[in-house]
Amino acid sequence: MNRTVVVLGFAVLLSAALLWAGGVALVSWRDWPDTRQAVERSRDAGKADCAATYSDPEAKERCTALHDVKFVADLNIARATRGLIGGGPLIVLLLAALAVRRSARSIPPAPSRS
Repeated sequence: MNRTVVVLGFAVLLSAALLWAGGVALVSWRDWPDTRQAVERSRDAGKADCAATYSDPEAKERCTALHDVKFVADLNIARATRGLIGGGPLIVLLLAALAVRRSARSIPPAPSRS
């Protein structure tokens, strides 16, 4: 394959991956307040359930701490998901470029015709 075609193809794929990442970032930024609010509502409902379910103060505290940990985990999962969806094409493209480069090095040069 012609080297120019490969480089241009890579440039087109890189542009598409960057546009994808930018689009995902824009949608994530726009939707983040709603996502955070939903996670906070879930935490607050869980804490209210703790107060209604347990009468022992230590049990209430453990249950509340559990919902706080779940809240942080849910936020981190939401962030990681957005990061992987946005950066996935860039990572795949990087790995493909490394594989192509590695395979190009392993091909022996063509014998010269003299």
